[in-house]
Amino acid sequence: DTASGSSKKARHRERELAIDPPRGAMITAAFFAVAVATYVLVYGVRDTMLARLLVGGADRGSTDGGSGGGNGGSGGERVFTATELAQYDGTDPDKPMYLVVLGEVFDVTSGAGHYGKQSGYNVFVGRDASSAFVTGDFKGDGAKDDVSGLKPSEVLEIFNWRDFYAKHETYKRVGVLEGRYYDARGAPTDALRDALRLKGDGVRKRENQDAFRKQWPSCNFRNDAKAAQIEMWCTTKSGGIERDWVGYPREIFVKGVTDAPRCACVPKEKLDNPHLKLYDGCAATATRCYRPKPKP
Repeated sequence: DTASGSSKKARHRERELAIDPPRGAMITAAFFAVAVATYVLVYGVRDTMLARLLVGGADRGSTDGGSGGGNGGSGGERVFTATELAQYDGTDPDKPMYLVVLGEVFDVTSGAGHYGKQSGYNVFVGRDASSAFVTGDFKGDGAKDDVSGLKPSEVLEIFNWRDFYAKHETYKRVGVLEGRYYDARGAPTDALRDALRLKGDGVRKRENQDAFRKQWPSCNFRNDAKAAQIEMWCTTKSGGIERDWVGYPREIFVKGVTDAPRCACVPKEKLDNPHLKLYDGCAATATRCYRPKPKP
């Protein structure tokens, strides 16, 4: 009986060992599925690919890295080193031209007229010069991959450029660059996650600004070079917002929402808003006003 009992306990333990690992895997998979769903809701559909990378590179597929060396990423995608990528800067006519945005590498050879060695945008190939997409600084340290010091709206614009290349008819994604945004295995780094957070901040700010513009439509402007003043006026379509009221020109500024004071068309019932200011020399009920040009 003792031997029989021991045998039963042993078989029961074997069943536990056989059952528990799959059950644990199912729980883990469910946890990551929730994590990915949350990620997509926060950062948008375009970054679902990145979300898959964050949970192990599932369904990444393989890409043609072209000629030359390079290591394969954990999902079969090519991971370039900075030295390898530098070979594809347009110097060698027999090699493709590779452009990088936030660590993602795209073959832009079909756009040789824009990115060739003698073109103005050659700075973007053979290296990651992500910040230059919004700063316009193509020289020296200005053409760098670090975007951590940029505004959220600027980082959002860089992600928009990334999407442009990803959706382009003839440009093709060929891998990622080992360095700031991807590690040697092709997995995202903390720097990329920080950039995504800035992008999220930029998206929210833009949504707030869009809602703000609808609530406070911009004035029409006329800045005649020969005139000493700038003309501002309101209509039922000024600011691109169609409505059934005209409004009165007022200067408006809300810290954290507007980047600088601007002219808004304001309905009568909102004229007492503390963020509004009547322009000097403009009648309170005028729909057309003038203000001096800023000094050069």
